[in-house]
Amino acid sequence: MFKYFLLLLYCSTGLSVYVSNSYPYGQGPLQTSTFSLSSGTEGLVENLAVYYPTVPGDYTPLVFLPGLDGDILVVAYADIMTNIASHGVVMVGVTTFPSFPDDDIALKWEAVNQWCSKNLNHYLNQYSPGVTANFSYLTIMGHSAGCKMAVKLLESTCNNVKGQILLNPVDGADPWGWINDYVITPGQFVNFTTPSLILGAGLGTESRWHFGKLFPPCAPAGKNFPRFYDAFKCPKWVLNATSWGHADFLDPLWLDIASLACATNESPGANFKSFRTFVAGIVNSFMAGVIQGNCPMLKYLENSDLMPNDISKIDVLYDTSCG
Repeated sequence: MFKYFLLLLYCSTGLSVYVSNSYPYGQGPLQTSTFSLSSGTEGLVENLAVYYPTVPGDYTPLVFLPGLDGDILVVAYADIMTNIASHGVVMVGVTTFPSFPDDDIALKWEAVNQWCSKNLNHYLNQYSPGVTANFSYLTIMGHSAGCKMAVKLLESTCNNVKGQILLNPVDGADPWGWINDYVITPGQFVNFTTPSLILGAGLGTESRWHFGKLFPPCAPAGKNFPRFYDAFKCPKWVLNATSWGHADFLDPLWLDIASLACATNESPGANFKSFRTFVAGIVNSFMAGVIQGNCPMLKYLENSDLMPNDISKIDVLYDTSCG
């Protein structure tokens, strides 16, 4: 009886926000649009790109920091962000200004979250009257080094985050391990308890160019997704896309650029559009099942037979026992 108690606390019922019940691995039922906000707008500290449903309603927000600590432009992820928005989520992508050391990025991300909770609905209503984002259900998401910033935010700030999504997370400040700057200590749990979804890439540990250690993998073994999963507390899910690369869900132009540095799926007939839909789908499943409270949607995270059959092998591991 106690086994799923904590998870059920997260899978609430009777929520006032939009709750998705659509098949997650496809386009959602809602029309979407997008707009940008520049740094300096009413004290905003970073540039934002907002992808949102245009149908009036109250929606769950998902604030996203791209790879390279947010230096990659949000537009590189436009396909998955549009898909997620069509399932009833206000997506806020953050493009940062380069910073070294990167400690300030987590603090600025929290400042962005605070700014959005106070100001974003004003701009949403300007573009689509009746559309609001309910920051009582704030979720954060990162890609690559952006995931490290998500963990740093949760470890170092007082916040209202209800869940985190890490897409191909990487710990450390550089792929060679020259700089000792990590958020995970192997063998220890992090100091927070937040429902967590992790995507892993089987090819992330492979080097794109085989010239000794000059060109290391984009997600070196020991610093990639298992390191994060092992350090997180229940409830947590990890899906390893065994045949796919670290940046294979980026939009086509940006994938071409990223594949100069990161190993990519070179199998004949590899369908990158389907993979982008798959990545959006696991996010949709988590947002619906955990954040929006529609617990039956979690089956799309936990049962690989319900996932698209053209993505190749997906290894699934999760812990919802919490007891």
